[in-house]
Amino acid sequence: KELLQKASVLGVEFYLKLLEILNRDLGESSDITSEISNLEELNFIYPAQSLSNFYQFKNVLIREVSYETILKANRKIMHQIAGDVIESEYKDRLELFLYDLAIHYDLAEHNEKAKKYLDSAGEKAASIYDNTQAITFYKRYIELLKNSETPNGLDAQNKIADILILTGEWREAKSIYENINQQAIKIRDNIREARFSGGLGNAYYLLGNFKQARSYFEKQLSISDQLNLKEEWSCSMGYIGSLNIDEGHLDDAMENFNKQEEYFIAENEDMQLSHVYGNMGTVNLRQGKMNDAIAFYEKQLDLCYRYNLKRQSSKALGNLGIIHIILGEFSDAIKHFQKVLDVNIEIGDQQARAKTFGNLGLSHKELKEFETALAYFNKMLDLAEKIGDQHTVANAYSSIGLVYKHQGSYSKSISFFKKNMAI
Repeated sequence: KELLQKASVLGVEFYLKLLEILNRDLGESSDITSEISNLEELNFIYPAQSLSNFYQFKNVLIREVSYETILKANRKIMHQIAGDVIESEYKDRLELFLYDLAIHYDLAEHNEKAKKYLDSAGEKAASIYDNTQAITFYKRYIELLKNSETPNGLDAQNKIADILILTGEWREAKSIYENINQQAIKIRDNIREARFSGGLGNAYYLLGNFKQARSYFEKQLSISDQLNLKEEWSCSMGYIGSLNIDEGHLDDAMENFNKQEEYFIAENEDMQLSHVYGNMGTVNLRQGKMNDAIAFYEKQLDLCYRYNLKRQSSKALGNLGIIHIILGEFSDAIKHFQKVLDVNIEIGDQQARAKTFGNLGLSHKELKEFETALAYFNKMLDLAEKIGDQHTVANAYSSIGLVYKHQGSYSKSISFFKKNMAI
């Protein structure tokens, strides 16, 4: 029973060696082989198939019951020891245990270490697109700060807003950006004001308010010029360039991206060039320069594969898929978009997922596979409505209307065209 309780402190899945050390540091034997065998025979735990020397509880309920039988004061001590053991025994690979360290020190009420590891665990989770967990870590980190308006608190809120942008929760992200931007102004933190202005502008951009978006992008650019904030300046160049594409100012957009390219080359930041080359490809695509567009997208894809940039690789593959549509190679386009959809789902990019549904629908429509096309366009519409992307909602209405037109359902077609026009 006692060993099962100690295992429950380590989680639903636990590393056998860590349990051995924890048992030793709590005054018991480090040889727990026979006890582990007994727990297996009693069907409480079993070896994890995916990892050697890892065990799992038979189910979550067994773990919860075992955990709840530990006195609260003892739980706190055991979590403290578990965190200390991980720090001492695995100090050369702590990045593998950031989630565990954050949870152990939080439950041990060791607030300084909890804050340190909650922030690091949030960054780790965000980097692997474990978006819900990342937000959970950052919110708890903010709670422990007690004052969310400190610079660290503002930065954590900014990270949450960045994740919400990715997952399509743009209105909530906008609300956070507005709040932290006002706080940055209040404490006269110009550097953070520049950074948060860019995020707020991006939220407005995604919500279709280009006028407000441009005002915040230009604010970011102005502060960056005044304070020589090179990184923020580069961000504003990219934001303004993307806005210029959507507003049809293609030469201005290319000028923005050329400046970005010069900066990243000078700073030896090859990884950042993937986004720039993707945007340059889009400018050339809009200008009808197909070969130049393909060359830029392939440069982007090469960098994405080199640095494992999943989100950017999905954009490059998606744009190459669009070129296949333009060239009439619809089956090849579908293959590209299916790969893109897999990445969209993996990283939780809701807007990109909605647009990919649209591109799959378009490809099937051109192949006269109208029912399949309708299914994809309806998925596009449902997701776009959910995340509040009115531009994509309008495109979905138009696309559905075109399919009904091809099928001879003119009354339905007119209905969806009217919905498009209303937006």
